Amino acid sequence: MNVVEQYNLTLKIEVLKEQSAETLARLCKLVDRSGTSDCIEVIKAYSHIVNTELYLATSINELEALKSDMAELESNIKESLAQISHGVSDEKCFKENSDVLDIEAYSSDDFDKALERTIDLLMFNKNISSAPHAVILGGQSGAGKTTIHRVKMVESKGDYIVIDGDTYRAQHPHFRALQEKYGVDSVEYTKMFAGKMVEAVIEKLSSLKYNLIIEGTLRSAAVPINTATLLKSKGYTVDFCLIATKPELSYLTTQLRYLEMLVVNPLQARATPKEHHDGIVKSLISNSNELEQSGLFESIQVYKRNLVQVYNSKQCTKPVGTIVENVLFGIWTQDETDLFNVGKAQELELRAKLP
Repeated sequence: MNVVEQYNLTLKIEVLKEQSAETLARLCKLVDRSGTSDCIEVIKAYSHIVNTELYLATSINELEALKSDMAELESNIKESLAQISHGVSDEKCFKENSDVLDIEAYSSDDFDKALERTIDLLMFNKNISSAPHAVILGGQSGAGKTTIHRVKMVESKGDYIVIDGDTYRAQHPHFRALQEKYGVDSVEYTKMFAGKMVEAVIEKLSSLKYNLIIEGTLRSAAVPINTATLLKSKGYTVDFCLIATKPELSYLTTQLRYLEMLVVNPLQARATPKEHHDGIVKSLISNSNELEQSGLFESIQVYKRNLVQVYNSKQCTKPVGTIVENVLFGIWTQDETDLFNVGKAQELELRAKLP
């Protein structure tokens, strides 16, 4: 598979992951409201596809097969609920949530239920490790961090648990009502919930010694440093992996992801403000140097979008920031140019599909 094919596959995985994470949260809420445990195993099967099998897909055909499997599982869950539940439906749940006066708020009970549900699903078919390992990821929005998810999942035969705050937004008890009211700005009203969920999930799963992949941006060096400190205190070895991608290419990727979602379901579309994206890019060089100087990490690794590792602190003597700067702002390679040109063509195609 060439670099363009890898790029397209990763982009489709990212879009499907986001869509299916929202569907999973909605199905979980429906099952909870029904008061039945009959659908739990089917929910777990759906979750395993979302949290593991998507990352292991090696072709568009495999991805389409997984998409079909999820659609079938979703249908089975809804059919089961229709038979055993009395009037529980998406529409009824949404109407009741919409009637809540303060949809931005949530109770501690709401959060605890969402956390317990999330933990149970993430642990499904995963193994506790006697020598736990964590990989903390960094890179601006659209850089291609899902690429590293895929690499690490293949290496471990799917035995990492991926912790990604964006997929927890949909667990907010009033998520759909927030989408209806605020549209693309609803992310501002779910970010605190998602951030709190990430912290709680890391705390719980690290106490149990699961292998973890923790998604981040490296907007701040303090966050990965604090996370690594916590994990090392619990016996983990911790690596930091940065995806270094030309800013023009990563921002284009955020646009493509947004347009893909907009075509399928405008309510699920989540735009990335350019100032947010560029702010992260500006911090990557100094923050990566700070991480290296902290001495907390077993290794600092830098990958390019084409999966080539261009830096490993165990083998290189140069400061990591020098390498990051060169990849971000240096001469464009042919692969980078090809990816950008393909992306611009895809952008035009997607915009043509909009109403």
